[in-house]
Amino acid sequence: MRSRLVLLIMGVVVPLVAFAGGATLWLAEEQRDAATVRMEGVVTALSLSLDHELENAIALLELLSKSHALAEERYPDLRTEALAALQGRPLWSAVVVADPFGKFLMNTALPPGAPLPTHRDLPLFETIRKKPEPAVSDLFTGLVQRRPLLAAAFPLHSRGVLSGSLLMTIPTENLSELLRVQAMPPGWTATIIDSTGTIVARSRDADTMVGRKVPVGSRPEGINMYLSKSVEGVPVYVSSRRLKRADWTVYCLVPVGIVEGPSRLTILVMLAGGTATLALALSWAALFGRRFVREVRMLAEDATALGVGQPLNTSHRFTIDEVAGVRDALHRTAQAVRQREDWQRGAEQQLRQAWNEAEAAHREADRANRAKTAFLAAASHDLRQPAQSLLLFADLLKRKMKGHASAHIVDALQQSANALNGILNGILDISKIDAGFVRTELADVPLAPIVEEIQREFAEQAAAQGLELRVIDCGVMVRTDPVLLGRVLRHLVENALKFTTNGGVLIGCRKRGSMVRLDVIDTGRGIPEEHTEAIFEEFFQVDNPGRDRKRGVGLGLAIVRRLLTALGHKMEVASRVGRGSRFSINLLVTGQRANERGAEADGFSTSARNGLLLVIEDEVYVRAAMTTVLSEWGFDVVEAASAREALTTLAGRCPDLIVADYRLRDNETGYSAVGVVRTLCGVNVPAIIVSADTSPSKVAMAREAGTSLLSKPVSLHELRKVIRKELQRL
Repeated sequence: MRSRLVLLIMGVVVPLVAFAGGATLWLAEEQRDAATVRMEGVVTALSLSLDHELENAIALLELLSKSHALAEERYPDLRTEALAALQGRPLWSAVVVADPFGKFLMNTALPPGAPLPTHRDLPLFETIRKKPEPAVSDLFTGLVQRRPLLAAAFPLHSRGVLSGSLLMTIPTENLSELLRVQAMPPGWTATIIDSTGTIVARSRDADTMVGRKVPVGSRPEGINMYLSKSVEGVPVYVSSRRLKRADWTVYCLVPVGIVEGPSRLTILVMLAGGTATLALALSWAALFGRRFVREVRMLAEDATALGVGQPLNTSHRFTIDEVAGVRDALHRTAQAVRQREDWQRGAEQQLRQAWNEAEAAHREADRANRAKTAFLAAASHDLRQPAQSLLLFADLLKRKMKGHASAHIVDALQQSANALNGILNGILDISKIDAGFVRTELADVPLAPIVEEIQREFAEQAAAQGLELRVIDCGVMVRTDPVLLGRVLRHLVENALKFTTNGGVLIGCRKRGSMVRLDVIDTGRGIPEEHTEAIFEEFFQVDNPGRDRKRGVGLGLAIVRRLLTALGHKMEVASRVGRGSRFSINLLVTGQRANERGAEADGFSTSARNGLLLVIEDEVYVRAAMTTVLSEWGFDVVEAASAREALTTLAGRCPDLIVADYRLRDNETGYSAVGVVRTLCGVNVPAIIVSADTSPSKVAMAREAGTSLLSKPVSLHELRKVIRKELQRL
C-alpha cells in the first residue's frame, strides 16, 4: 500500500510538473504570438493613418489646383484659401506653389509680402518633371521653415504642359508626435523610414534619431515578426509595413527581453518548484504511508460491516480526521439517499405540472399572435377599403361642387376624410411595426433617386403653400432599405411643410468619413428643447392643444422612430424656436454614384390621351368610386370583380391600362388577374396594383411583376401621377 501511495503521488506530481512546464512553454509561444499580432496591429494602424493623411493632402492640393486664384495668379487670395484649408490639419504646416524648376511662387509659411527663395533643387521636383503625377518626398530641410520636412506634391498643368506644382509640407516632429501618442506598451518603438533609409520620425529619441541613416533590410517572406537589431544595437523583434501612397516604411520594434523575459523566468521557477514539490511529496508519502494504510484497513472493515447491515466496531480509533470523516459519511449517505429519493419524486411531480402550464401558456401565446395577425390583416384591408372610396368620392364631389353655395360642406367632408385617413394609416402602421410585421431588406442603393422622388412628390404641395422645396446633391450609395427610408423621408418632409409658413424645406447630404448625414431642414417655428424627445411619442403635438386635424394627428414622428430603429439608423434633431429644425439620419456609405435625375412628369391631363381602362375590384362601392373618377377623366372604363369577369366584359378587347386591387375574392390576387389579361392580349399591358400592404416584400413582388404599387387609401393626385407614368410606357 505504501509503495502504491508513492506511485500515486509520483503519478500525480510528475504529470503536473510536466504539464506546468508545457503550459509555460505554450504561454511563451502565446506571448510571442500576441506580440506579433499587436505589432502587426500597430504598423497596420499607423500605415493606414499615414496613407489616409497623404490621400487627404493630395486631394486638398487637387482641390486648390482648381482654384480661380491660382489660375489667375492671385497668390494673396490663394494664400488665404490654402491657410483656410490647413485649418484642422495639425500634421501639415504650409502650402507651397513652385514653377517646374523649383522656383517658389508662394509659401504660406512666410508672411504676406516676404521675399521668397529664388530656387530649390529638390528631388521631388525632378520626380514630378519626369512623371507628372502626385508624389511624396523623402526627408529634406526646408529653406523657409529651416527644419526637417516631408512634402506631398500635386503637378499643375496648363494646356497639357507641366506648369508647376503645389506642395504641402509636414514637419518630421509632427510625425514623431503622432507616433509618440500611439497606445503602445512601455519599451516599444515606432519608426518611419523613407526610401533612402533615413529615419523621418520616431516615437522615442526623435531629436537624436531623425535624419540618421540606417541599413534597410528586406522583410523575410511569409514572416510577420523577425529578429533584428535596433539602431542602439539592442536585439529586437521587428514588424514592418510599406505605405501605399509614399515610398516609406513603418516599423514597430520591441526588445527581445520584453517579449521573452517573463516566460523564461516562469520556466525556471516552474522547474525549481516542481523538483522541490516532488521531493517533499515522496518524503511525506514515506512518513504518512504506514499510519494511513492501518486506518484505511480499519475503515474497510467498517464499510464491510455497514454493507451487510452489521454495527460498526466502536473500538476502532481514527487519528486521521479525513478517514474518520469518511466513516461518519457512510452513515449520513444512507440517510441522504432515502431523503433524495423522496425529494426527487416530489420534484418530478412539480416539473410535470410546470411543463403542462408552460405548454398551455405557449398555446395561448400562439392563439393571441394568430389573432393579432388576423386583426392586422383584416384592418389593413377592410378598414382601408371604405376609406379609399370615401376619399375618391369626396375628391370627385369637391370638383363637381366647385363654386356651389354648399362647397364648404364638401371641403369639411374632405378634411375629415383626410384626417380619418391619417389616423387610420398611422395607427395601422404603428401596430404593424410593433407586431414585427415590417421586415427590412437592406441593400446597397443610390440615395439620389430616393430623395428626388420625394422632391417630385411634394413639389406641388410646397408650391401651393408658397414654399421652396430644394434638394442638394446626394450622389452616394448607402446601405439601407429604400422603401422604408422613403417612408421615413415622406413623414419628415410632410411634417416640415406642415409647420413652415415662410421660407422653405431643404433635403441635403453631408459626408462624414464612411457615413453620410441625410438632412431635412425647414425654416418653420422650431421645437422647444424640452419637447425634442416628446415629439416622437404617439399623438403628441407642440402648440396644438385644440387638436387641429389640419396639422396632423401626431403619429408621423412616432412611425419615423420605429422605422429607423428597425433599419438600425440613428437620428439627430437640432432646432431653434423661431428659426427652424433639422432632422438628420446617419447612413453608411458603400460607394460613390452620380445622381440619376429623371424628368418624371407629375400630374395627369385628361386631354393628353383617352383610352380603355380595366378596373378589377371585388368591393362594389370602391369599384364604383374608381370607375366614376376614371370616367370623369375621359377614359372608357371596363369594370370587373375578377379575372374571369374581366375576360367576359372585355369581349376580346385589350385595355390600355389595368387598375386592380391586390386582394380579390376566392384567394385570387390582382397580380394573377393582371397575368390572365396580359396572356389574353399577348402583350405586357401596363398595370397598377392598389394594396393596403406596401411592405418591402410587396414592393419586390410588384417590381418582379412589372407593375406599379399604390398604398390604400390612394389620393387622386397620386392616382393621376401613376396613371400618367404607366401610359407613357405605351
